[in-house]
Amino acid sequence: MSSLTNPSRLMLRNCDELAVSRLLLVMPPSDSVISELGNELSDTEISVFTTVSEAEQIASRNLPADRVAYSYDLSSLKGAYDSIVFYLQKSRPLVEAMMSQLCPRLSENGTLWLVGENGTGIKSWRKKLTKWGAVDSVASGCHSGMLSLQPDDSFRAPASEIKESHFSVEVAGTIIDVATLPGVFSHGRLDVGTRLLLEALSKENVRGQLLDFGCGAGVIGSWFAARHKRCRPTLLDTDAMALESARRTLAANRLEGKVIASHGLNNLKGKYDWIVSNPPFHEGIKTRYDVTEQFLQKCHSHLGKGGQLRIVANNFLKYRPLIEEAFGHCEELARGNGFTIYGATVAKEFQSAEI
Repeated sequence: MSSLTNPSRLMLRNCDELAVSRLLLVMPPSDSVISELGNELSDTEISVFTTVSEAEQIASRNLPADRVAYSYDLSSLKGAYDSIVFYLQKSRPLVEAMMSQLCPRLSENGTLWLVGENGTGIKSWRKKLTKWGAVDSVASGCHSGMLSLQPDDSFRAPASEIKESHFSVEVAGTIIDVATLPGVFSHGRLDVGTRLLLEALSKENVRGQLLDFGCGAGVIGSWFAARHKRCRPTLLDTDAMALESARRTLAANRLEGKVIASHGLNNLKGKYDWIVSNPPFHEGIKTRYDVTEQFLQKCHSHLGKGGQLRIVANNFLKYRPLIEEAFGHCEELARGNGFTIYGATVAKEFQSAEI
C-alpha cells in the first residue's frame, strides 16, 4: 500500500501544527505518510512506533533505525516528544492501553493528536478523551477528524505495563491457557471460526512441523502442540501484540515453539508438514484481502511432499478457487455458524490425515 489514507491526508493538510522539534507517529498506516511528512517538516525529528511489521518496513526505508520501534510496548522509545500523532485503532481496549502509555512520553507542554476516519468513531472519541485532559477538535475533512489532547498532570506520570488477560480453551478434551494483550484478535475468548477448525481437525494425526499463519494469541499452534507431542509449531503474525501474546501462551502451557514476525509469508523460510490457519482479512481498521490471498497462492511452496493445508474462512470469502489454483484441488471438510473448513494436500488429490 502506498497511496495516502484519508486520515493521513487530513493530517498533512494540518502539518503546520506538527512543526515541532520531536514528533512521534504511532500506528501509522502502510501508506506514504512518513516520507511526505518528512518533506513537509524537514526540521522535525520524526520517529515511528508501530505493532505492524509492514508499517515498520516502510518506516525503516524512510527513517534511521534508531527512530523506528516495532514492538508490543513503548519501552524502547527514548526521551520526550513535543507532539505525538496516534492513528485511531479499531479496538477500544488497545487505544486506551496505548493512550496511558503515550501520555507520559510527552514533553511538559506536549500535545497528543488523535486522527481517524469518521466511520471508525473519531467523533465519539472527543468525549472519551476528556478523562485524560483538555480536548479540542482541530480539523475535519477527507471523511476524517483530528483531535488534540493536553493531558492532565496525573496522566503524564509513568504508566504501568500493558496488562494481559487469560482465558481457557477446551476443544475435544485438550485444554490450553491463552494469554492475550489488548487489540489481539479474539481477545479474551475463543472465536467461533477457530473452534470449528479445531473441532474439525481433532481426529487428524497432526505431527511434524506446523505453521500457524496469522497466529493471533497462538491458540491454534499451542492447541495442536498440547494435543500432539510430535507436533512442533511455528507461530507467525504481522502484529507485535499478537506475537507477544503467542509467546506468553506457549510459556503458560510449557510448550516449545518458534515465533516469527512477518508481513504475509515474506520472512518465512523452509517447508512444513502442516499449515493451519484462521487467516486474517482485517488489519487495524481496514478490511484487507490481499495478504491472505497471497498466502493461499504461495503457501504450497512452503509445504513438503504430502504437506497439508487447513484453513477456516467466513462463507462469503472466495478462497476455494485460490486453493484449487495452487493445489489442483480443495476439499470442504466442515461447515457451520457461517464458516467453512477447507483442506488441501501437496499431492494429486486430497489425502486426509485421520488418526
